[in-house]
Amino acid sequence: MNRNVEGLLREMVRLKEILERMPNALHSINPNPNSGENYVSAHRWVRRANSRPSVLDAFLGRKKYDSFLGAEGLHLRAWLPSNLRTFIAAIEYHYRIPEFVKQSGDPTLMGVLDGIVEAYTGERG
Repeated sequence: MNRNVEGLLREMVRLKEILERMPNALHSINPNPNSGENYVSAHRWVRRANSRPSVLDAFLGRKKYDSFLGAEGLHLRAWLPSNLRTFIAAIEYHYRIPEFVKQSGDPTLMGVLDGIVEAYTGERG
């Protein structure tokens, strides 16, 4: 990581915006082939959606997987293709964003990180 605070802030704001829009997008997906632009085949949906929680957990530095969803996420992660598992491990072990944000002491970065956590794990996440 090149410790580019401005670049990290810009990308974290983008991630927060995406996560805030995700619940509406997920609710609009329809497996019915006659549903028009909201149609997504079940095969495509399952294939694409599996790794997102694992990537976000790694990005946010999740340490505990005690809940049912946490344990299930770890189980599913083991079944991901090796290139995705390697990518997730790289995020988890080499790009410790929460630690960097905390060490930076930058209140804007800390606020955006809190917003990302809320968008991902909060009431609407």
